Amino acid sequence: MRIKALPVVLGLLVASGVALADSDGYFCTGRGYLAHQWNGLSVPTPGHVLTVTFVGGPEGLAPPLSLELPSFQVHGMKCNHDSVELRGYDAVHVVGLSRESGLTLRQEVPVEWSVKLAGFEGRNLADYAVPGVVPIESDDPDHVHVLVTTREEQHAPGLVRHHTRTELVRLDAAGGVLERREIYGGVFEETVD
Repeated sequence: MRIKALPVVLGLLVASGVALADSDGYFCTGRGYLAHQWNGLSVPTPGHVLTVTFVGGPEGLAPPLSLELPSFQVHGMKCNHDSVELRGYDAVHVVGLSRESGLTLRQEVPVEWSVKLAGFEGRNLADYAVPGVVPIESDDPDHVHVLVTTREEQHAPGLVRHHTRTELVRLDAAGGVLERREIYGGVFEETVD
C-alpha cells in the first residue's frame, strides 16, 4: 500500500498517542462546553483560532465564540472550569472563558517540553479523529449533549477516500435529536496498490 496523503500515517500516530507537528483539530470538553482549535490545515482559518461552544443553556447550542491565538503547534488541550489550556512545545497558553464576557488570552506559561503535564489530551475531531461519541457534561437536566464523529470509506480502483464528519448534537431526554451543528467535515485519500 502506498500512501498518497500523509494524514493516514499521521492519523495512526495520533491514535497511538504520539504528538504530531503540523496537525490541527485538537479538542477538549469541560462542563457545559466544547473547545477546539484550528491552525488552518484542516479548516480554512485566518490564523490559529480557538473556538468554544457553550451547551446546556436556554438557547441550546450557543453561537460559537472564537479567539485568535499566537502561532504555535498544539500538542494537547485541557478544559477547566473557567479556562482552556493549550500545550505548545515550550509554553502552556491559558485562555479564560465565560458565557458573558467571551474568551481572553490570560497568559503563556513557559514549560520545558520534557516536562510531562497531567490532564492534557491529544484528542482530535478532524482527519485524525477516532469515530465514536463523546458526552459533554452540563447542568441541563433535560438535555444530553454529545460530540459525534463518523468515518466512511469509499473504495475505487487504486484509491480509498476517508470521509470524516464531527457534529455537536443536542438531544432531548428520550434521545431525540433537537439540534446538530457540524464542527468538521473533510476527506483524505490514500492510494492502494
